[in-house]
Amino acid sequence: MINICDKDNGGCMHKCVHIAHKEFKCECKPGYELDGDKACISELFYAFSWSVDLSGWFATTNNHVVVR
Repeated sequence: MINICDKDNGGCMHKCVHIAHKEFKCECKPGYELDGDKACISELFYAFSWSVDLSGWFATTNNHVVVR
């Protein structure tokens, strides 16, 4: 069985996931999104604070987060 990920991370910027013989997909670390097949780009993040909590959201996915 050939695992493409074994050689140069399959060409993926962050993570190469082996699916089947000669098949793979690239994934990105949290806070990044796949741009095309192999490159990861940083998500745009907006942050604001009203009191002790820091809130924000990722512009590309519209996911909201609160950091306490």
